[in-house]
Amino acid sequence: KNLAGLEAMTDLDFADVSFNDSLETLQGLNNLRNVGILKINSNPKLEHLDDLSGVFYISNFFNVVENASLKSVSGMTTLNRVENNFAIVGNIVLPTCDAEALANQVQNRGGYGSLDIRNNNDAGTCSP
Repeated sequence: KNLAGLEAMTDLDFADVSFNDSLETLQGLNNLRNVGILKINSNPKLEHLDDLSGVFYISNFFNVVENASLKSVSGMTTLNRVENNFAIVGNIVLPTCDAEALANQVQNRGGYGSLDIRNNNDAGTCSP
């Protein structure tokens, strides 16, 4: 259901949270601050990224791909910079405006190398 037990990790070169059919939250990654590569792919029950609220810097790439129940990425409130590819793709429930808001936050603070936001829920709505 979560990643409890990983709370001591604050810096990682590579975090691949993918293909976990029962993962509901990223609890356990609450203290993560800096990551080289962060992949969150194909976790069908994952609904939000709130437990990544402390992630400040991604030195390589950030991929959030095909998480069928993902409703929000806006919980990543401290994310400042993604050095290379910033991709949020194929999350069918995630409002595109939510993904774009996170990208805008990063662009306004420190930027990203390249941006790929597509095949999310274009009809979804976001709060102002």
